Amino acid sequence: MENYNKIITKLLFLVCLLLCSATYAFDASSDGWLPINSENGTLVLNVKINGQPANILLDTGASIHTLSSNIAEKTGIKGNSARAITLIGVNGKVKAPLSAPFDIVADGQKFTLRDIPIIDGNSSYDMILGRDFFEQSVVQIDYPNNRIRFLSPEIVNFDSNIDVRYEYGGGLLVEAYIAGEKAWMLLDTGSNTLALLKRKFIFKNDLDQYVLEGITHEVSGIAESAQFNVIKVEEFRLGTYDFNSFLALYNKDYKNSFDEKKKYLFSRIPEESSIQDGILGYDILRNFIVTIDYKRKKVHLYFPSAS
Repeated sequence: MENYNKIITKLLFLVCLLLCSATYAFDASSDGWLPINSENGTLVLNVKINGQPANILLDTGASIHTLSSNIAEKTGIKGNSARAITLIGVNGKVKAPLSAPFDIVADGQKFTLRDIPIIDGNSSYDMILGRDFFEQSVVQIDYPNNRIRFLSPEIVNFDSNIDVRYEYGGGLLVEAYIAGEKAWMLLDTGSNTLALLKRKFIFKNDLDQYVLEGITHEVSGIAESAQFNVIKVEEFRLGTYDFNSFLALYNKDYKNSFDEKKKYLFSRIPEESSIQDGILGYDILRNFIVTIDYKRKKVHLYFPSAS
C-alpha cells in the first residue's frame, strides 16, 4: 500500500502493545461493568485526552484506531504528514497523518498512544479504538443496559450459540438467514445504522423484490456519504433467535467500494475471496447481551426479553 507496509506493520505492533495493558485497566465497579453511551447506536466511552474531555468509539468493524482532527487541534496533538497513510472506507478513501504521542485517562487509568492516524472531517467521535482493542479480552456488551466489561480470557470460558467464521484481517462473521438465505455478516459495533448488504448478495438471492419504493437512506463513511436502497423482509434468523421484521440497506451505485470487493489495508471492506455478505450493526445488536472472544473465535448472543 503505497510503500507504507513496513511503517504500518511497526505501527500496529506498537499500538497493540500499548493497548494490551490498558484493556485490563478498566474496572468501574466491583463486577467490572463500564457505562457506555449508545443513544446514537454505537458504543461510546467518555475519557480525557491530554486533559480534555473526549468520547471514544469502540468499533469491532474497524481494523485500526483513528483520531479526529478536531480533538487533535483542541488538545495540541501534532500530526506528521510525511508519514501519512491511506485509509479506505465503505464510501471512499482519505489520507491521514500519524499523531505525536498523547495521553488518555479512562476510569482513572492513564496510558499513552502515538502514531494514530488523524482524520479530517466532522466525525461525532474524538477517537475510534478498533478491533485490536477487543482482541485482548473476552468482551461482554450489554446493549439493553448500556454497559460493557472486559474479562480475562484465562478465567472466562463459554460456548458459542451461533456459527462464527474468522475473516482474514481479524473480523468476526456470524451466520444469519435473511428470507431463508444464508448470509455471513460482519459483527460491527461501530455501525449505527441498519444492516448493510452487498448488491451481489441482494441480486443473487432476488432480495431486491423487497425494496421499499421511494425510500432511500444516506450512510456517511470515512470520506463521503452515499445513498442506499432499503429492503424489508418478514423472516430473519440470527443464531437461535427469529425476527418477523428485518430492514437492510444496499448501495444504489454498483461502483461503491463495499460492492467491488477490493481488500485494502486498514479497511472493513472484505478481501476478494471473503465470504462476507454484509455488516450487522446496532439495529439488531441493540436487542442482545453479546459476549465475544476474538482469539477463540466465539460469540454468544442472549436476548433478555426472549427468555
